[in-house]
Formats: sequence, C-alpha cells, structure tokens
Amino acid sequence: LEGFDNAEEPVEQIDETEAEISLLKRRREKAKKFRLFPGLETEDVAEDEAGETKYTDTTDIDTDTEKTRVQPDFSESVTETDSADDAAFAATDGAPDEEFDRAVANDRKKAKKEAAPITVLREFYGPKDGRAVYDIFLTEKRGSTVRLIVFAVLTAAAVFASLSVRLFGDFTLFNGNASVYSAVNLVFLVLTVLLSLKELKTAVTGLFAGRITAETGLFSALVFALVQVGVSYAFPEKLTVVPLYTAVALFVYALYFAGKKRKLKNDICNFETVAQNFDRFYTVGKIENTETAFEIGRGLLLGDPDVRYAKRISFPSHFVEISKRNDRASGIYALALPAATVAAGVIGAITCFTSGDVFTGVSAMCAVAIAGLPMSATLVTAASMRAVNRRLLREGALTASYDAATEVTAANAVVLDAAELFDAANCRLRGMKMYHKMRVDEALLYTAAMTIQSGGTLSAVFDGVILHKREMLPQVESLAYEERLGCSGWIYNQRVLVGNRDLLLKHNVDAPTREEEQRFRKDGCEVIYLAVEGKIAALFVVEYAANERLCGYLQDLEKYGISILVRTADPNITEGLVEQYFSLPHNLVKIISPVAGQMFRALTEEPPQPADCGVLHNGRITAFLRAFLSAFVLEEKTKLAQILLYIGVGLSITLLAVLSFFTALTQAGAFEILVFELLWTAISVLVPNAKKV
Repeated sequence: LEGFDNAEEPVEQIDETEAEISLLKRRREKAKKFRLFPGLETEDVAEDEAGETKYTDTTDIDTDTEKTRVQPDFSESVTETDSADDAAFAATDGAPDEEFDRAVANDRKKAKKEAAPITVLREFYGPKDGRAVYDIFLTEKRGSTVRLIVFAVLTAAAVFASLSVRLFGDFTLFNGNASVYSAVNLVFLVLTVLLSLKELKTAVTGLFAGRITAETGLFSALVFALVQVGVSYAFPEKLTVVPLYTAVALFVYALYFAGKKRKLKNDICNFETVAQNFDRFYTVGKIENTETAFEIGRGLLLGDPDVRYAKRISFPSHFVEISKRNDRASGIYALALPAATVAAGVIGAITCFTSGDVFTGVSAMCAVAIAGLPMSATLVTAASMRAVNRRLLREGALTASYDAATEVTAANAVVLDAAELFDAANCRLRGMKMYHKMRVDEALLYTAAMTIQSGGTLSAVFDGVILHKREMLPQVESLAYEERLGCSGWIYNQRVLVGNRDLLLKHNVDAPTREEEQRFRKDGCEVIYLAVEGKIAALFVVEYAANERLCGYLQDLEKYGISILVRTADPNITEGLVEQYFSLPHNLVKIISPVAGQMFRALTEEPPQPADCGVLHNGRITAFLRAFLSAFVLEEKTKLAQILLYIGVGLSITLLAVLSFFTALTQAGAFEILVFELLWTAISVLVPNAKKV
C-alpha cells in the first residue's frame, strides 16, 4: 500500500512554558491593536450649550492614524475560572516583557508549590478497570504492611541497643567498641534509606519546589539521625552518657507506614463500594445556579446561599487520583516542621553553651528536630477518615477525600422533599366523608391522581389505597400547587381541588365550618378536602408519621447551622408541623414556595452527569443526611486531631528543652521518648474518633 513505507517526520520538541508565554504575548499585542470602531475619528469630550455631552475615549490615541483605540481592561475581566497564566497576563497588561515573564514564572512556581505530584498507575473508568485498580491498591497496602513490620523490628532493635549501652554503662554487646555501636545505628539508617527511596525522592523533589509534606518529615528525621551518628564517631566517650536517637527516627517511619496502611485500607473499602455501585450513586450536590439557589433559599436571609441536595450522577470520576491526593498530614507537617527545626537549632545552641560540650548540643538539636515532628499525623488523619467511612459504608455512602468534606461544610442550607421526611408505611387514611352523593371510588381515584402526580406526602397512602395500580388513574391536566392551600387541576374537563379549607374558600366552594372540621382533628389527625366542579365532594381524615430515623440527623443540622428547606405539595405540611414531629427548634424549617418547588423537582429530574468522586450516597434520605453530616464530623475530628498533634509537638520540644538544659540529655533516652510518643499517638487517635457520625 502506498504511503506506509514513508518515514515518520520528526516531532518538534518545544518547551511548554515558553510556548504559553509566547502565546500570551501575541494575545496581548492583538488586544492592544483591537478597535471597536475602526473608522471612528478622535473627538474631544465637549459639552454643548444645550447641556448635551458627547463622550469619546481619548485615553489611548494612535498618533499615526488619529483614531481612537478601544482597549479592553483585562485587570477587571478576569473571572474566578481564569487560569493562573491569564491572571498573570491581566495583572501585567501594559508592563514590560520582563515583568510579564516574571509574573508567569511566579504563577508557575506557585502552582508547583501547591500541587504535590502524584502517580496514578491506573484510573477507574468502569468495570473493565476494576480488577486492575483493586490489585494496585492491594499491592500498595501489602508494601506498606511489610515496611511497617520491618521498621517496627528495626525500632525495637535500636531501642534494645540503646538500652543495653545505658544499662551496662559500656559497649559489652558491641565488642567493647563505641565505633561498632555507632556503626550498628548507621546500618539501621542505611536500611531506612533503602526501604524508603520513593518517599525520600518525593521529599527532596518537594523541597526543591518549596513544598513541605509528610515525606519531608521522614527526610528530616533521617538527616538529623545521620548527623548525630556521624558526629558520634568523634566523641565515642560520650555515647555511654548521651543516647543516640536512631530508634526515634525509625519510629517516625513506622508510624508513617502505619498511617499509609490505614489510608490504603480506607481506599480499598471505598473502592469496593464504588466498583459495585458505580452507576447508582448520588452526591451531596450544590445548586450552582445563583438565581435558583436564591429562589429556593428565599426567606432565610442568606446573602450567599449555599444550598445542597441529593444529586444523581452517572459516574464518580477520578477516584484513584482523588484518593491519592487525600492528604491532611502534609498540612500539619508544613506548620510543625519549620517550627521544630528552628526550635532544634536554638535548643542545641543553648545546650552546647550550658553543657560546654559540642556532642551534647548536637544531640539536643537532633533529639528536638526528630521528636518535635508530628510523627503520628499520617496515622491520625487516616484513622479519622477510616472511622467516618466505616459507618458510612453501612448506609451505602462514603467520603472520598478531606477536600470533598471541606467543600460540603461550606453549605448553609439543605433542601428535602416532605415525602421523604415522613414514614410512608405508617401514614394512614383514617376515614372519609362523602358530600353531594360523590361515589367513593371516584373520590379515591381523583384524590389519588392529584396527590401522586404532585408528589405530595400522601402519595404513598393513596397509592396503597388503589393497590399500586396507577394505570387506572385518570389523567390530570394543568396541575398546580397553590402555596399553603393545596393542588388544583383538571380531570375529564372538570375542575378538581385537593387541599385544605382555605383552598375551597379561595375558589368559592362552600366548605364545612371550622367547628365541623375540628371534630375530625383528633389524636393528631389532619383533614384534606376534595372538590369537583365547584362543589365539595369528600373529606379525608389522614394521620402523618415521622420517619424516626431522621430525627437525630435533622437535629444535628441545627447544631451545624444548616437551615432545612422542605418542598411539599401538601397544605398540611407546615413549618410548625415538621418542627413538632421531629422535635426541631423554631424557625429552623422553611417550606419553599411552589416556584422554588418546581425548580427543585427540575433539578432532581435532570439527566445524571459524571462528577468528581466526593461525598457519595445511594440516594436514600438517611444515607444523604448521614453523608452530609459526616463532612462536618470529619472536619471536627480533623481540627481536634490537629490541636492534639500540635500540643504533642509543643510538649515534646518543651520536655526535651528542659532535659537538655538541666540534665544534659542523661534522662532523655530513646526509650523514654518512644513511650511518650506512643502514649500521645494513642490519645491523638482515640480522642477524635470518640465523635460518632
């Protein structure tokens, strides 16, 4: 075949950053030369005697053509969705090329600093990727487990070596040679390097990008441990008095891989649920349209309403990527590591001065730099996430990442359907009364058709009355819900009303007196009327039953400052009734308007689209509310864990400073430090997880 024997032309290799800078420069030049009216001559702003003013833009005149140049103001046109490069271009419009290039470079550096690189070996796009992704997760978990065991053994060996020197007062177990003792510790650290090359590479790469992560803490612990071991060769006589802190550095690695193992266990459990139900998920969706959110949240006095609802999605995208970016430990290290390092330098210098010994000062610096790390941060954050998801998965829900939970906590209102708030199995039709010789079967069919099509709270009740045979229902035309009154529509060219007494009066239908109506309102029952062609046809006595499983969830919403918006087509469902049935405080519930109700139903009926894997659930209201509240609980757990970790860092630094200044580290052995760190790790893990979802 012709053409297949031709050699491929070489592909031009270009630098992406330079290409984008060049493109932006060309855009800027085009913007400068842009003219809205090329033939418009320059005129001065003048005001005639009649008081009329002519306006001409003379801010930028082309002296060659004497034509007005209309130049767009990019500094005010940059939206939130503009890229960093476009923002840099807008900020430097009209500036010299050097300043423009510098702004773009700064944005590039900032982007690199904020986004840690991750490696996604296989993303989940559907069932065909399920086994491969699962195997990758499982392999990573096994690797973390193996390294956890190895570092636990190395830590125990290093502690034993340190205790033997301290108890015997010599190097009997090391052939009586201090250099052998130092060499053994050096071997432990070399093994650490070999077992964690990937993490150390990540740490070094991050340091060059100006980024501090949990891996940076590993690198820091290793460096300071190597410094102390290296200096110990020059002061062998001090090793019987001043301990080596290799065991503490190894313990940092053991806790790190314990946290990674816990995190991967959470990812695997989440993935099993996602892989099995990937096409049946809902998310805690935000009403993006500002006008729709404002209309639905009208009456709540919210300046910027952030309203959430159960949004159907077709596929949870980027599960693997989002799971790998799920890291809060790095933020903790970013604050604690620099502080611990500075404190280590200061304490080391003071100790060197007070003790008059260089090795003691170096050891104090290394001890503070290692023990002052929030070494259990990875384990604590992973344990909090796992504790939340363990309970969510039982409800068919999950939280994929901390970022997704944080995004949900920005909400200030949630919109629910009244039909989901009440227990359909326990709502009952207690009785009825016919008027004007209305047939019972016709009254039931008319009322069932109106309530079912409107999606009211009594839909399930009347659906049960007709034995779920909806094909026998008459067609309802022009159905409309009148706020706090009921529904009106047309059946067989007859005007049909289903609602309360005020609805009948509004449409000039003779209604029973309030005294007569009150006789049916007993034992918490309510009444609803049917009117056909301007005459009352039937009165139904109905009983509502709250979904008791929702009471605790709805009450928790009030604690987090979330207003409850309810859509209903049932006039009996009012703010007071909902607050009464669910024991809610006054003014927490708001019944939305019919227009807002139509908007909400339109949102729930939109065709599902793929969405990033975030806070997911199976669509049931219990799962939705539990997933929604779990975001707030997870934030509480995280904040409490961060406080405990920072307190632990402060205590470690303070205690080591005291022991360095007053005992020259003779009472600050590796064993004592590990006991303290184990105790504080247990506190940091258990205390936040006492909070249940």
